[in-house]
Amino acid sequence: MEDRKQVKFGDKNASLAINGTDGSYFTVEGLELEEGDLYTDTDSLNRNRVAVIGAEVTKELNLIENFDGSLLNKNISIGGTSFEVIGILKKKGSGGWNGPDERVFIPLLTASERVMGHERLQSIRVSVPDEVTISEAMIEIERVIGKRT
Repeated sequence: MEDRKQVKFGDKNASLAINGTDGSYFTVEGLELEEGDLYTDTDSLNRNRVAVIGAEVTKELNLIENFDGSLLNKNISIGGTSFEVIGILKKKGSGGWNGPDERVFIPLLTASERVMGHERLQSIRVSVPDEVTISEAMIEIERVIGKRT
């Protein structure tokens, strides 16, 4: 689930991509933490207002000068709702404007109910351990998606 929202910290703000994901997203995408923690599926089930930010979000908010450093454990506003930054990702350096460095990640159900206001998913990403299980994974994905349509 993805949308663009105003992200604010103090008197600074920027329109940034917000991604609502489950806890496994970071592993599937090969994203690593620089500091802090990742959110869990429990955070999503509880609709917790926690966020993990890309390495360049501080820069996008023009916080480079006169800032004491990290947004970790600080509150930011996403579309008017307050979130605690619990993690900051390592710089990935790929993807340009569409990469993870300039994005804010929040738990999927939190995004759906508190920020996006809908349940539409734009994409589903899957990781399987080897080629043998790809066909099995495809069958299971089709089964699950078939139940939801």
